[in-house]
Amino acid sequence: MNQLEDFELVGNCAIYRLKGTVPVHEGLKLTIQAVETARSRLIPKLLLDFTRMEGLVIPNVAQRYFIMREIAAAAKGTVKIAFVLPTHMIQDKFGVLVGKNAGLTSDAFTNETDALAWLDEKLQ
Repeated sequence: MNQLEDFELVGNCAIYRLKGTVPVHEGLKLTIQAVETARSRLIPKLLLDFTRMEGLVIPNVAQRYFIMREIAAAAKGTVKIAFVLPTHMIQDKFGVLVGKNAGLTSDAFTNETDALAWLDEKLQ
């Protein structure tokens, strides 16, 4: 199976939809690969959709901190990322803040429409 088989390009935005049951460490690995792929292809915007994943649980605060630091490091300040998550996964947007402090421009949404609209906004 191609790990990035669902990676698609729409204009200057890449969309990657994770699906199925994936252990946390494997999901992070796939996420990092998607970010690195977007960065290496000079794609400035990435939508990561986690809504098709089964059994998705909210990582604890420490896990969210380290996950977002890894994603920020992979993006290297060159990829703007919109996370699409199930409603129960979006609580306080702590991960967005951690990412911002590490140089990542990101936000979390419950649907792709809002995420794509945000990605299309000009950076300030």
